Amino acid sequence: MADTVAQMTVANAILAVRSATAHDSDTQTTDAQLTAELDREYRRVRRWLSVFLPELYATTTTSLLTGASSGATFAKPVNFDRVVRFEFEFPQGNWMPLMLRPILNASSWYVRDVSGNYKLTYVARPVDGYTAFDVPDGCEDLILEPVKAWIRQRHDEDPSFHLGRRMQLEKEIRADLSFRYGAHGRSILGGVQYWPRATFYEQGANLVIY
Repeated sequence: MADTVAQMTVANAILAVRSATAHDSDTQTTDAQLTAELDREYRRVRRWLSVFLPELYATTTTSLLTGASSGATFAKPVNFDRVVRFEFEFPQGNWMPLMLRPILNASSWYVRDVSGNYKLTYVARPVDGYTAFDVPDGCEDLILEPVKAWIRQRHDEDPSFHLGRRMQLEKEIRADLSFRYGAHGRSILGGVQYWPRATFYEQGANLVIY
């Protein structure tokens, strides 16, 4: 969904924070520190957006498992953040969803063949070294306002205006995005089990199939 996002550069975000707080030329907070704080807020905003718009930052990968039995693993991609759907191809060209099983009930006495083609749809983390924040148009202040509050606090100034504005923006933007982009597909991780390949759970860098 790259066509739905704006591109606010990191450099412009730093300028916006400094100008809005009248700290354009101070040396107490460096550009590197601002960049790190902007990065933290950007990642928080992406996770928040992906909760109710899971396809916004979603991508897919497939893997063919051969000679696999219960307990076989599907490696998570290096930029994996959160699973949206995990599916098995059966029959050819048709993708059947697997249900996420509670990790406390991960083990199973039943051993079966789980060979086949699997497709993982997942929310991707932003890659390191990016120069722009890809958020839907109008969401830029969700990143900027907390950082403005942060720089205020570093200078022993009142951050409450920026924190209050951030809370109000979250309500307004969620309603706007729901109207603008409509309902997105929900994960069916807790849905009906499909036989014979019914369940999986997350363990470290892998998805474990049962």
